[in-house]
Amino acid sequence: MANIVPLQPSDPTEIGGFSLLGVLREGERARVFLARGADDAQVEIAWMRAASAGFETTATSLTDVSAPSLARVIATGVLADRPYLVSEHVTGSPLEEVVARAGPWHGPALHRLGIAMASALVGLHQRGVTHGDLRPGTVLVDADGITVTGYGLSGLGTDESADMETRELGRLAYAAPEHLTGQTSGPAADVFAWAATLLFAATGVHAFEGESMAATVNRLAQHQPGLETLEAHLRPVVAACLAKEPAQRPEAGEVLLRLVGHSTQTVMGDQAPAAPPKRAAWPMLATLAAGGVAVAVAAAVTGHLVADRVVVAPAAVAVAPSVSLPDLSVTASGPATLPTATETVPATGIGLTLHEHPGDPLRIVAYGNERGTWLRMGKDGEFADAGVQAEDVAASPNGAWFALLTKTEVTLIARVSGERFTVRVPERSVSPVWDRGSSRLLLTLTGPGKDRPPTGFAVVDAVTRDVRTVDTDERRHKGSGTFGWMPAGDQVAVSYASDSGSGLRIRDLEGRQVRTMPWTGASIGRGLLSPSGRLLMTDCPSGGSQCAWDAATGARVATYVNSIKNAENWGWYDDDHLIILDPNKEPVELLAVDFRDGHRRLLATLTTEDNTPDLRLARAAR
Repeated sequence: MANIVPLQPSDPTEIGGFSLLGVLREGERARVFLARGADDAQVEIAWMRAASAGFETTATSLTDVSAPSLARVIATGVLADRPYLVSEHVTGSPLEEVVARAGPWHGPALHRLGIAMASALVGLHQRGVTHGDLRPGTVLVDADGITVTGYGLSGLGTDESADMETRELGRLAYAAPEHLTGQTSGPAADVFAWAATLLFAATGVHAFEGESMAATVNRLAQHQPGLETLEAHLRPVVAACLAKEPAQRPEAGEVLLRLVGHSTQTVMGDQAPAAPPKRAAWPMLATLAAGGVAVAVAAAVTGHLVADRVVVAPAAVAVAPSVSLPDLSVTASGPATLPTATETVPATGIGLTLHEHPGDPLRIVAYGNERGTWLRMGKDGEFADAGVQAEDVAASPNGAWFALLTKTEVTLIARVSGERFTVRVPERSVSPVWDRGSSRLLLTLTGPGKDRPPTGFAVVDAVTRDVRTVDTDERRHKGSGTFGWMPAGDQVAVSYASDSGSGLRIRDLEGRQVRTMPWTGASIGRGLLSPSGRLLMTDCPSGGSQCAWDAATGARVATYVNSIKNAENWGWYDDDHLIILDPNKEPVELLAVDFRDGHRRLLATLTTEDNTPDLRLARAAR
């Protein structure tokens, strides 16, 4: 517990409606008070030592930040021309004191520390906030776990250009090399400080601190600290984060993904701290109307293939998802309401009617069943028979290509010109899905048997017309389902089973396993990836619902709890909505459903007799 120093006569007795109780600490930028609010809750108030230009913009960003492991900024304001920040009061000791008292950390405790700090940085960086002062003195440890404090003060109430001459060595030792040359310290500098702080926890030594300021500056610019104390899985990521050039460091989200991907199941030991923070994410999904990553419909300029049918278990009411590690809240104002359809387009060949709006960035451009396959040719063309009895159909996101899969062939058709060519593919190829660049088609190769387990994948290049097949022997690795693209197009994902449940296995295009995401549950198939590439959709590990995960961090950001009996999830409409088939209506309805608040927009109706298991629909850009 920190010592509280009595207020001085020159100190105010109240700031922002909070009664000051004493002085917690003195900093270069601020004097920090312990205070009490009207509800008797204790808070900390950092009152800057000088005025700060642009404070209002910075303040808005700080109060918007929401993530586990962060002491939340509750309010901001200005008193006597000097900004102040009101934040949660977190009891606990600085990491620096804990290590000095109890010795260096290792094993699960060190791993948990890395996850907690990285998840805090992800929360900050997603809101455009740089911590600017991450170090062992701003990381607190208590019985509830790890809390990162002191963020957002960089550049407030002090002249950064003069700061280098006076700042204490312990703080300077965690500044990134680019700060020494006067460059703006951005997110990459926080990643450097993350690695230096984790290395301190593992060794008890400030890796870059010298006997003088000049020596410390020289070590930051030239020294490469030894990493032999770290466990093998931590060395590569820490080394990458300590790169002298900021562009060579990974983003915080990648750091977090690598840590969690190493293991979320085995980071369970007997060393302090006992557990990750119990503090709830702010504001996590108290209802399905909060959380998620909002991407405006108007910005969704690429299409996406409708997924294989996935039946989702109904629930009477929407419930908050359980917390999974890591559980980051991505705050957003929420999606824009989809415009109501103004045009009705009868389809050809089957009992399908489309309900469209001229502003829709995506629309159905192909469909098929056992009767045939129909394509929307030309920019504004009507549907025409494709002339191919396809088992499946896919449209490239940009709307340039159709892909029609038969037993051993894929026919590629240019949507505007009508040019077509056919390539041979392995027998038992299924589930065609285009990459986000609209140039390559991914197929899942399956084995014999009723369940047709995946055995590998094939990639068809629409430009070179090459077909590459990759054997991954998923049966031996307990793989299941179909492959889907990862965002960058250089990796693919497939479900796999383990003793603890189902997750995603990520492979490169040579078939080598890159990492696993054992906490996600099983993929919903080729509808795995959202149109923007920011989200992944799986069956939730707990069952009965679908989970949206941040593709970069692996964090769960939203949960879709179905309230429609026997509904089928046909994948993403855009990053805010899923395509849900409601079989209870006559005709059957295809809906775009906001997976957080349940708002619906009718996309199409389908006669019951044409709602067959082999029905396929494909969407693309207009």
